[in-house]
Formats: sequence, C-alpha cells, structure tokens
Amino acid sequence: MQSHVAALPEVRSGRHYGLDWLRIAAFGLLILYHIGMVFAPWHWVIDTDRSYPELIPPMALLTPWRLSLLFAVSG
Repeated sequence: MQSHVAALPEVRSGRHYGLDWLRIAAFGLLILYHIGMVFAPWHWVIDTDRSYPELIPPMALLTPWRLSLLFAVSG
C-alpha cells in the first residue's frame, strides 16, 4: 500500500546567525564596560580606591556607539 502524502516544502529560517553573534558581542561589551566604570578615574555609582587611567581610551572609543549598537541588535 502506497502513501499519497505530498512532501512538504522545506521551510528556510530567516534567522541571521551573524546578527546573533553581534548581539552576544554587544552584550559582552556592555558587561565589560560597566565593570570598567567601577575602575575608571571618574565618579560612578560604584567607586573603588583603585583607578586605572589606562581605561580612558578604550572606554572613550566605546562610548559613542555602544548604545546605538545595543538598540540596533536588541530589536
């Protein structure tokens, strides 16, 4: 006895895995940025006696685009 069930078409996912990895990297940077804020030489919500002026250049580099990146990948 033969089955007359038509084969279902293959459904392709519209998911972009590169965007998933960009989202993971953006949230990783978010975590590292906020850890860096504790040790930065300026005042923040959480302060410590140790400050590292070396954090100024990388944090200044991240500041202009970090929120835009988070909004773009979280939608």
